[in-house]
Amino acid sequence: MYKIIIISSFLTLSLIKPVLLQADNLTYSFVGAQTSLITYENTTAPSFGLKFGKQVDMWRTTLSVDYSTDGSDSTTSLFLESDRGILSELFKDSKFQPYVGFSVGMLQHKNETTDSGSGYGLNTGLTYIFNNDIDLDFGIRVLNVKGIDAVGHMNNLTCSLHYFY
Repeated sequence: MYKIIIISSFLTLSLIKPVLLQADNLTYSFVGAQTSLITYENTTAPSFGLKFGKQVDMWRTTLSVDYSTDGSDSTTSLFLESDRGILSELFKDSKFQPYVGFSVGMLQHKNETTDSGSGYGLNTGLTYIFNNDIDLDFGIRVLNVKGIDAVGHMNNLTCSLHYFY
């Protein structure tokens, strides 16, 4: 299942290209580092991850890999996230840009046993654009997890730093 998500993610990211490059079209790729606070069941743990994505106008698609550990509990995740900037007229002259989107992916949870499952959910947040090369993203991701009894539902509070190229 991981192979299907990885292949689908790279195909999706590689196919996102503007039909016409106009002055108002915004298209770029980015890489980033992410840290977050993950909560599920009775566990709260810090996590660290990497992101790769593409922005086309107001749509952003990201492939993220994340690892968290808290004592004997650990989770590893691979997610494809897509979000869209909202309230663009209200924030037109601002360095802040709110967004809303969805996430779908795979998780692995290790405790006394190792379980794998899938997850899907919503994400929202606020991006601060430093300049044409860097932004800082603060977000929340709420996930339903299937196939891992010890997790069930997961919340992430994230902070990501992106470099555009």
